Amino acid sequence: MYLKEIVKPVAEKFKPEGEFDESDDYWVRVHSGMVYFATTIADLSHHRIYDVIKGKRHIDIEGTLMSYKGREKVKVVCMDLSSGYRSIVRRCFPRAKIVADRFHVIRLVLYHFMEFCKSAQEEVKWNRKITYPLRKRKERLKPHERERLKNFFKENPAIELAYEFKEKLCELLNKKSQTAKQCKNNIVLRQRLWNGRKKRGQRE
Repeated sequence: MYLKEIVKPVAEKFKPEGEFDESDDYWVRVHSGMVYFATTIADLSHHRIYDVIKGKRHIDIEGTLMSYKGREKVKVVCMDLSSGYRSIVRRCFPRAKIVADRFHVIRLVLYHFMEFCKSAQEEVKWNRKITYPLRKRKERLKPHERERLKNFFKENPAIELAYEFKEKLCELLNKKSQTAKQCKNNIVLRQRLWNGRKKRGQRE
């Protein structure tokens, strides 16, 4: 969960050992040796950790967020796709727009893509030599992985269409610093691309 345009200064509740990323929640080991679950709140405007909430119980998270001064001034909250967190955000930041974190959206796209591949071709369920390159972005494929997918797609054209669309969609989701107009244009282009892929698939 991430916050934008907060007026309260940073006040960490406890300091975790080691490194952690800007995810919404994670496991952390504190000085006593005990392992806890923690939820991070980051300030996107200044690219810094704003708060660390011990635990992940909704009642604890909501209680902490409600204590933030100036929370009614928050304009944007970027978070994962959790419906529980979403309801908390609506109550704590009534004027904020909720934006899905691109990492979680891309992960969801990949999940559904792989589920489709498994339903279309049983081999995907057990053959890691196929599964692994299917998950990877095209530009990260090694030469032997490209050749393997090329041969696999010859026998599975529907999966090839889905793979191409997955790549284009992930490319769109990874675009940064886009204006509202650019986002709308990108959506239209991707919709046309998808319609073209469907027509091509129907002909084949």
